[in-house]
Amino acid sequence: NSILKVIKMIRVLYGGIPTSNIIIDQDGIGVKDFLECHSFFGGSAENEVINEAAVFDRVGPRKERRGFVNKRAQLYYLLAEKVNEAKVSVDLENVWYHKDELNSQKVFSIKLQGKEYTIKDLIKEELRTVRKLKSTPGEKKRIISKDEHKNALGGRSPDHSDMMMMRGQFEFIKKKKYLRG
Repeated sequence: NSILKVIKMIRVLYGGIPTSNIIIDQDGIGVKDFLECHSFFGGSAENEVINEAAVFDRVGPRKERRGFVNKRAQLYYLLAEKVNEAKVSVDLENVWYHKDELNSQKVFSIKLQGKEYTIKDLIKEELRTVRKLKSTPGEKKRIISKDEHKNALGGRSPDHSDMMMMRGQFEFIKKKKYLRG
């Protein structure tokens, strides 16, 4: 599988990234089982939040849900919090595109659907088109669907903002140790 080869090459290129630091969008390429890494299902139930307070100090259950319709909504809300708190950064001087195992290049802009985008503008546009949907009290928090997000971007997939959103999944994953390789 050429995608699997590219991922393995990127792992080596960046100093042996452990598989515990890789997350694969399960809607896409289907190599999760070969890598033994984490997977992301955006439509699945939200992550439970663990209340770290000691039992005698804790109010409510140890694990609880916070009222999101799915993981995708939960993680975009989390990303918005991090952006608003200036806790997110992207090294725009070190963006690489890997077309296949033989073709990798450092880029500052890319051409999509006949239009040239700087990486910064691409990310900004994708993040600005995510919208939360109004909800009534007691109703779960929602955002626009992936299809609505694509439509807002002229039909292209929000790959960069989705990547940033999925990064938040690591805040809910208990880290395991994997050998490099």
